Parts: sequence; structure tokens; C-alpha cells
Amino acid sequence: MIKHGLSISPPFPRSFGPDFLFLGVACLTTSYVVAPDDWAAIVIYAVLGLLLAIYRIYQISRDKPDEVINNVFLTFTIAFVLYFLIGPLMQVFGNIDDLEFSRNFFEVTAPKATIVMGANIVGFGITLIVGRSLQYRSFANYAIRFSSQNTIHKIPRIELIIISVGLLFKLFVLYNDLFVGEVISGIYRIAQMLCPMGIFLYFRGSTFNLKPKSILVVTAVGIYSLCGLLEFNKTEIFLPFIAIIGGVFVRDLRFKRLTISLVMLVIALEIIQPFNLDARNEAISRTRPTVADRLDIYQNAFNGDYITTSARRAGIWARLDYTAPNIAAMWLYDNGNGGDSYKLIPWLFVPRLLYPDKPETTTAGTVFTDKLHGYNSSSTGVGLFISGYYDLGWFGLVLASVLSGIVLAWYRAVLVAAQVSKSTMLLVLGSLGHWTAFFVNGDYVASYVGTWVISFYLLVMIFIAQKVIYGRKIGI
Repeated sequence: MIKHGLSISPPFPRSFGPDFLFLGVACLTTSYVVAPDDWAAIVIYAVLGLLLAIYRIYQISRDKPDEVINNVFLTFTIAFVLYFLIGPLMQVFGNIDDLEFSRNFFEVTAPKATIVMGANIVGFGITLIVGRSLQYRSFANYAIRFSSQNTIHKIPRIELIIISVGLLFKLFVLYNDLFVGEVISGIYRIAQMLCPMGIFLYFRGSTFNLKPKSILVVTAVGIYSLCGLLEFNKTEIFLPFIAIIGGVFVRDLRFKRLTISLVMLVIALEIIQPFNLDARNEAISRTRPTVADRLDIYQNAFNGDYITTSARRAGIWARLDYTAPNIAAMWLYDNGNGGDSYKLIPWLFVPRLLYPDKPETTTAGTVFTDKLHGYNSSSTGVGLFISGYYDLGWFGLVLASVLSGIVLAWYRAVLVAAQVSKSTMLLVLGSLGHWTAFFVNGDYVASYVGTWVISFYLLVMIFIAQKVIYGRKIGI
């Protein structure tokens, strides 16, 4: 139970992190005795991890709604299960198309797959341990003091305002990416997330009906998804629908409904994945296709006009499995050709608006692809924990895990402060933590630390505006 300015309850049981750390170490130890074609270890450790994670998810889902909404580690755990426990099982049980898609990227053997599974489990365990140990009580109390006088209910139609602002930023980002192609500040890309956050807030407090407000929200869902479609970005297509599901669950969370919704989401991804991938590959081969071209590409992809190999029709399971990129990243580092994203961390604190010529901080995926395959027209993620190994070996994996725990615990403290003070802006800002937590398939610099830095700057701007313009007695 959250108490005003006094305590922040732990996000999960004390043993959760150490259990996974022990499981990961055992998996790494086992990898030394695994035969090249013996996939039993992968199945055993994946199943053990699944059972432990599902049990903890079930426990967390029984908490009060406020405890669930502030627990970004719940989202983090669900994402870890999808990408690093269920995903690798594709190497054992996947169909021939999925296996071909994966193993054409890089050679996969059972011992190497066991090593990367163990490394990811170890990283997950460290993140949970760090996240549980950090409470940020002083910071949360400070945020509460500056925002305690305002409530969501005092601002009429606040959800529509947030959705509209986010949608405007989304359209600006889309226009830049499709027609201008400039490197823009990450603040703009974070600001577009206001739209799904507003959708989440709406369905957290309301049910759908045929009134104008509901119709406007549903229209925003359609526009945002259409933008994702034009970007050939599955995440952006489904994000507003995930926001709807999240809002409904917070209002009335049930473990059974959570499971059914996740299964339905995976089925939807399985349906759209094949022709979305074909459409994206075709768009990459063209020079700045127009909106009409992009819609035409989708239609042709749906009809199967771009299929050249069976591997291009790999399903969503192959997209959840990062075993091949993980193995490749570890191999590159071990052979002296690792990454250097850690050098960009200081640049994350320099706003592009103030220094437009600062280095790009989101190119690690394209550089990685170029190293392996000789082209940079596609970005390949190596995952949150292995991206640290790719930079600095085992020290880098620990560093990435610790930084991730620090970031997620901070977002949780913001959400707790938002709930106590009933601050709309703190709630929206803290909810970005769920978005960050889900992208465990990204890298630790851009997907976690970079996003956190932008969020922190936005929070500082809120505090300054609140202090200078409104004073302490009026929250934003």
C-alpha cells in the first residue's frame, strides 16, 4: 500500500532477482558441457525461467491497481519472458522457415545458444536486484511536494489534450522521417509517446461508448496506427492498442485476461509480421517512397508479390528470438571488433537542440549489421544485456544491467509520486517507464539510458515551470 511521502513498497519479492541470477550462472556453467546439437539445456533453463517468471507475474497481478500501474518491473518481466525465454525456444521447436531466417543471420549451435541464454538471465537477475534496492524516497517526496495540489480531475478533458499534443508530434516525426530525413532531437520522438499515454489514461478511467469523446480517442488510435503502418514499424502499429489493453487492465486487472490478451496480441503480430517485413525490405530498396508508394507496397506485399525466399516469410517467433544476433555480438567482441556505444553516454546529456552537431546515439544497430553483412540499411538489435557485452565484455553486461535497474527504479519512483500527488504530468512521464521496460530487445545506451535522460530533462522542465510560473502550491 502506497502511503503519502513515507514509503515505496518493493516491486517484487526479495528472492526474485537472486533466483534468476543463480539460474543464469547455472546455465552458463552448463554451456561448457553441452554438445553442439544437444538442445536439452535450452529447454530446461527456459522452462525453469518461465515457471519462475509466470509465478511472480501472477503474484504481482494480484496487487492493488495502483501497485500494478507503478510497477514497471512487471512490464520488464513480461518483455524478458517473450524475448529471452520464449524466443530462444524457437531454436528447438521452430519450423524450418523460422530456423532458416535465424541461422542465415549467424551460425547457431546449442553451446553458444546456452551461453547467451545464461548471460541474458544473469543480466535480468542483476537488474532486478538493483531495482529492488533503490527506492528514491527523497526524490519521490520532492516530486510530491511540488505536485500535491493538482489532480487529474481538475483539468477538463486532459486525456484529449495529451492525445492531441502527442499526435501532433507523431505527425511531425513522420513528416521528417518520410520527406526530410534530418536527425532530430530525441525529445520529439519521446513527445509522440504522449498519444498512447493519453489513450492509456482514457481507458484507465472510462469505458468505450458512442459519445464524441470516445469516438475522438478511437480516431486517434487509428491515425497513430496508420502512421506506424507508413513507417513499416510493427511496434508503432500496435502501441495504441497496447495502451488500450493496459488501461483496461489497470481498471480491472485479472491474470486470466492478461494471458488471453497477450496471446491475442501475439496472434495479431504473427498475422502482420510476414508481409510487414516484405514491405519494409521493399521500401528500403527504394529512394524515399511517397505515401502512395508505401500504401501500394503494402498491398503488393499482402498479395505476396515480393516473396523471393521462404526465409522472408518467417513468423513472429523468429522475430522474438535474438539468439543469432546475441551470438554474433559476443563473437565480435571476443574477436576484438566489439561496439563502443558506452562512449556516447556523456553525449546523451547534451540536448541536440543546443548542439545540433552532436553524434548520433541510435546507430549501434546499423553499425552492427554493417559489420556482419556489409550493409547499413537495416538496424539489428542485440538485446539489452548482450549490448553491454558487445561493448565491454562481461563488465559491460553487468554495467548495462545495473544501469537498467537504476533507470527502471527511477521511473517507478516517478509513478509513485504521481499517484500520491495525483499529478497528470508525472503520471504521463512515469508511464514512459513501461514503454522503456518493454524494449529489452534494444540496447542499453539508446533504449534505456538515452530515454531516461530525455525524461529526466522533461521532469526538470516541469519542476522549473511549476516553481517559476505557478509556484509550489499549484501542480502541473
